[in-house]
Amino acid sequence: MSLKSLLQSIIILIIIIILGGVYYNYFANNSKITLEKNVQTKIDTNKTKKKNNLTENSIEKKRINIEEKVISEDEIVNDEIEKVESEKVDLKKKNKTK
Repeated sequence: MSLKSLLQSIIILIIIIILGGVYYNYFANNSKITLEKNVQTKIDTNKTKKKNNLTENSIEKKRINIEEKVISEDEIVNDEIEKVESEKVDLKKKNKTK
């Protein structure tokens, strides 16, 4: 083997070792990053579920509030009707006594 071929082989081996070291370090650190991303994805998913639950709860509360308002308005209307009817009865009694 000539000196030139030996030198080329050594240079290629050095390049392969450097590239191998770089890839090894990248993938060794990248798995940690991937785990962190997975954990964050799980956290984001939980946040989304909580937001959905909060939205559903707020919609349910609004519906209940509307139903309560309708019920209370119905009660007020019924009270007013009773008052008017009682006033009519009072007026009839007064007219009869005259």
